[in-house]
Amino acid sequence: MELVDFKAWHYRKIKPQAAQLALVDTITDDYLEALEDPLNATCFTLIQGDKPLVCFGMIEIWEKRAYAWALLDESAKFHLTKITKIIRRALDYYSKEMRRIEGAVDCDFEEGHRWMKLLGFTLECDRMKAYRPDGKDAALYAKVG
Repeated sequence: MELVDFKAWHYRKIKPQAAQLALVDTITDDYLEALEDPLNATCFTLIQGDKPLVCFGMIEIWEKRAYAWALLDESAKFHLTKITKIIRRALDYYSKEMRRIEGAVDCDFEEGHRWMKLLGFTLECDRMKAYRPDGKDAALYAKVG
């Protein structure tokens, strides 16, 4: 498994896990290309061979505040322990520059809630109504340091 700079094609090559299917098509190609620019975001891909397993990153909302995101391939579950360690290290490094990193999880996605806690996030709001692009509710997590 190799950590590389994020490229838009990585995102489009991932076959998302079921819980993220509704979100994938809401992201435009222009937005993905903007995420490639380190002036806009800090984003990476974990690749195995030529297969992206996870795309993830942090987008600065304003000074000292960022939003964390991740898209996992359905095959990532077989490597989740290693993936979690790598992403947690990246978040810990990035959090030295940030006062606050936020992330959201579908309210009904229990595995996502467990993963956010493993990554060091704390639940701040258990339900934000109609938060997601598909109108579903989400929970807000934050890593404050």
